[in-house]
Amino acid sequence: LCISSNLTFSRSIRRTPTFTVLYNIPRRRLSQLESVDEQKPLSSYYYVKKIKGLLAKDKISSATNVLEEMIHSPVTDCNYPIVFTMLIKSCSRLKKLDEGEKLIKILKREGVKIDNILSNTIIHMYGNCNHPQAALDLFNQNPNKDSILFNTMLGVLTKNNREREALELFWTMEAQRFKIDQYSFSAILKAYEARKSDLSEVKKIHKKISENGIEISANLVLSNYLIQIYGMHGSIIDAVRIFEGLKFKDTVVINTMLNAYVNNGLYKEAFDLFRGMEKGRANRPNIASYSIMIRACGELVALEEGQKLHEKILKFVRTPDVILQSSLIYMYGKCGSASRARSVFDETRDKNVYIWSAMILAYGWNGLGTQAVDTFHEMIRAGTPPNDFSYTSVLSACSHAGLVDEGIKIFDDMASNKFTPNEFHYNCYIDLLGRA
Repeated sequence: LCISSNLTFSRSIRRTPTFTVLYNIPRRRLSQLESVDEQKPLSSYYYVKKIKGLLAKDKISSATNVLEEMIHSPVTDCNYPIVFTMLIKSCSRLKKLDEGEKLIKILKREGVKIDNILSNTIIHMYGNCNHPQAALDLFNQNPNKDSILFNTMLGVLTKNNREREALELFWTMEAQRFKIDQYSFSAILKAYEARKSDLSEVKKIHKKISENGIEISANLVLSNYLIQIYGMHGSIIDAVRIFEGLKFKDTVVINTMLNAYVNNGLYKEAFDLFRGMEKGRANRPNIASYSIMIRACGELVALEEGQKLHEKILKFVRTPDVILQSSLIYMYGKCGSASRARSVFDETRDKNVYIWSAMILAYGWNGLGTQAVDTFHEMIRAGTPPNDFSYTSVLSACSHAGLVDEGIKIFDDMASNKFTPNEFHYNCYIDLLGRA
């Protein structure tokens, strides 16, 4: 859908000549205006209030009908770009692309100028509705771009996994001397994280943040991204330097540091930091904190420590999420207690593919290949389709338990389920053939 940015702002509202008008109010509408003084002409306030009320109830289609009604009324005092912005924001929030495009057609038909505020709202809607190309087309048509528009477009591209284009746009933004702020850097760091870019590129952005006058030690959002990326690259010294230099910390950034420690095998540092959270009044451990530390216990095969953490979870966490539950299953399986892993599995109400896969993996680690295969088929019967991790888990279990025929059959079934094997699946398959 192409939208011209050169549409004129002034617009003439079409009149319906068949109205008999008294004080500029269509006679057929007088009955609707119970709260309006009959001595005054109808203003846009009545319609806008009605539109807001409908949007509060998520009734976008009805709100659009009221907009059309206002357009064809004698109202002349309405700021239409603001009304369209309000309506399209609701489409974005509810991911109603059809309704949004309907509004854009009305906007074009009535000759309403698309200013940067309205353009920004439309671009954001397209991004939320997973239509990044439409957003990019509108962005490229705009001759009067500003930093806010660039930042919105950066966010849309990274949200929709178009990191390469986001990086190109960022450097274009800098070359054209637009103001780069924390929102620009947040989007670009997210792109670098997703692409697992070279560490030197990340350090280049880190340097630019400081050059743009942004104090990293006082910016939790950017610090969190940097700690996460440095941890991912194994550059734990850089991650710790940023973390320790922070003027204040929240639970999110502490969890990011915990995760960096665990991912880099620095379990003592992770436990020291976690115990500091437990002792403090602020930034107490949350579900994410416990999930990270339960995983650490699994990696260390520290069953006793894992059980202690599980007891704290039962005491302090009202509703464990699937990530925490799968971490517990993983930990118990890794520590050689398939029965405890099964207990957690059975207690989990909403089992998703990761919960099922963790249980399959736990059986496999403990040499219980038959149970792993049975759980895999049980998952499918329950209506949960397998993913990469599920197939890796069950094929690995078959390999370790010597269940060659079962493993080969599951591998062959992948193709019939239109599932393309990856290198991990092929490695398991080769190992299976080696045991035949």
